[in-house]
Amino acid sequence: STTLRARSADWGGLLEGMQTESRFVVHQAVVHGIDLAKAVRSVGLSRGGVTRLDTLAGQVRTRGRAVELRNLQASSGALSAGGQVTISPDRQLQGRIDVNLGAKVVGTAVGVPLLVEGTLDKPELRLTRAALAGAAIGTLIMPGVGTGAGATLGEKISDGLKGLFGK
Repeated sequence: STTLRARSADWGGLLEGMQTESRFVVHQAVVHGIDLAKAVRSVGLSRGGVTRLDTLAGQVRTRGRAVELRNLQASSGALSAGGQVTISPDRQLQGRIDVNLGAKVVGTAVGVPLLVEGTLDKPELRLTRAALAGAAIGTLIMPGVGTGAGATLGEKISDGLKGLFGK
């Protein structure tokens, strides 16, 4: 379903003043340019690849040529993800996706927060700073298994500290 609004003082500015909001569900979706499972296994150091999904759902909001993908929910077997991504008029990406993989994929259930950056043509995924620090500590304590758990814990500790100190 889509809602469309447009406002402009003249016909020439109508396209830039256009706003839309849509809800979508795509079955058997294919996301080109990123491999979410590989990004989790490689602790967020991933470029390129393909992610095949059973279901991808969310909301799309446009403001002129800028696009916001919100309330994204993706699933495929043992992989699930949620987040939001913005696409600027010059095709730059900025956002965050929390990816969860089941034990069948990586040996133990793990959830990893990833930043989405780069461009629409060359998207990049990487761990948040807090998750990266937690992953390093988790790897030292429990090599392999501790990396993903540490990434999740590092992010939670960072969120808790933000709440205590305001930032």
